[in-house]
Amino acid sequence: MDRPRTKQVCTIGPASADKISELVAAGMDVARINFSHGSQDDHRSYVHAVRAAAHSARRSVAVMVDLPGPKIRLGELDGGVVSLETGATFTLRAATTALPDVGEMAGSVEPLDDADSVPETVDEATAVEEAAGDTYAASETVVETTAQIAPISDAPAATQVEQDTAASASAAQEVDDTTGASMAVGGTTRTPVAMGDRSGAEVSIAGLAAQLQVGDRVLLADGAAELRVSAISGSEVQTEVVHGGLVRSRSGVNIPSGRLAGEGLTDTDRTAIPRALELRVDLIAQSFVRSADDVRALRALLPVDGPRVVAKIETRAAIDNFDAIAREADGIVVARGDLGVDVPFEDVPMLQKDLIRRATEAGRFTVVATQMLESMTGAPRPTRAEASDVANAVLDGADAVMLSAETAIGSFPVEALEAMERICVVAEPGHGAATSGGDPAASITAAAAALAESSGAGAVWCFTRTGRTAEMLSLHRPSLPIVAFTLSPIVARRLAVRGGVIPLVLPGGGKSGPLIEQMELAWRSQRPSGDYDTVMLVTTSTQPAGINRLELHRLSGASAKR
Repeated sequence: MDRPRTKQVCTIGPASADKISELVAAGMDVARINFSHGSQDDHRSYVHAVRAAAHSARRSVAVMVDLPGPKIRLGELDGGVVSLETGATFTLRAATTALPDVGEMAGSVEPLDDADSVPETVDEATAVEEAAGDTYAASETVVETTAQIAPISDAPAATQVEQDTAASASAAQEVDDTTGASMAVGGTTRTPVAMGDRSGAEVSIAGLAAQLQVGDRVLLADGAAELRVSAISGSEVQTEVVHGGLVRSRSGVNIPSGRLAGEGLTDTDRTAIPRALELRVDLIAQSFVRSADDVRALRALLPVDGPRVVAKIETRAAIDNFDAIAREADGIVVARGDLGVDVPFEDVPMLQKDLIRRATEAGRFTVVATQMLESMTGAPRPTRAEASDVANAVLDGADAVMLSAETAIGSFPVEALEAMERICVVAEPGHGAATSGGDPAASITAAAAALAESSGAGAVWCFTRTGRTAEMLSLHRPSLPIVAFTLSPIVARRLAVRGGVIPLVLPGGGKSGPLIEQMELAWRSQRPSGDYDTVMLVTTSTQPAGINRLELHRLSGASAKR
């Protein structure tokens, strides 16, 4: 089966911890790690396993972490899951012992006293990465100029960027595969004084009672159970179960978003950020973004060349402030689970289409998430409605689609990924393109997308130092694959989330001969897809005297084959 142009995001968890190599082989483009679950040993193990599997498969696979944000969660439940019955009483209690956060878990870093404690430079933020042969490259501060890439037959005169090496694979062997429960702290298990059951449970914040009023609606686990507040006494909130359902430990607790107190970036998030940098993640997803200020606050804590910032759109406030948020972020996630409980569920499909369109016009990548193949947590095949849901995300123009519980705790993680890929491949011929921008570089990429297929080319090729050319090409959604050659493994991984882009790292730092020869050699040695002998070469520049051009190039020697 051909690989889809739509990128595949898989959440790593207990069900997939020992299947990461299978997921990479099956086509996972981005591995998502939710910092709200698992220990830091788990997170470290997951990242090393992804890096090792990607190295073995000779693929660029990005790692995205989700910061917990101001999301409210239940504590631990007796047996891990309870069934709430309609009409029953369920009490939400302030935690009698603090629920563990990322900063408390095994191998934690010290909490930040203030913003000045955050690493400001590449050296400070990534000193531990040298052993893995991978450091953050200053991609945000470099532009692709004519001097760097023209004429295309010349080798680039660039400082060599360190390549991913087999050290990533060996590092994976040194990490214990710790897969303890979400309450694991320092190798032990913290048990709340009162384990939750069908009569009630603890919540992750002490001030929940102050944020609710009698009559408020409270949803658990993305709406699996609906509660109505019937009484408030001290720190306890008594509710009536309006609609029953199954609820798991650490499930989300949704209250009216206008009542959420505090900043969008929590103390737990601030503690987690240095850890994410130490793990060399490629993308950081910010939960419960409500304004552009939330995104700016996160970006201020990252190195200038650090991970891409992804804003999760899951509140009414985020909808109202979407354009400003999109301008500040690098990408957005349409997080339909929480969004669908903060706005009427019938509004979500049209909101999804509108948000994807506006984000793409702003040049941002988009991910559609939550319950895409939910039934596959326990079944080997998706429902027909779920197949239509995935297809519609593709038709809406999403760069990527995401699996959550399906791969984190489901019984069929690899099968869920394979099913989603099959749906994407079938849906993609009908998916649309963005409108062209006004600057010359945007115009040339739009022309490349339009002309590539009619010219007889088998793919669009570009060399990119920063990822910018490939990102612009992706916005136009050409029907042909976009092969983005780069010197930096970090740039390659950041491009892994962009629709239609196949990132390839040039070996040897790009100093072993004419650039086009190196590109052909890298292509033939890795052969990610395709059988063709002609490509459309794209050159872009942001400089006033720079050259933007297209070139139809016939590959030397035999055709490139899968």
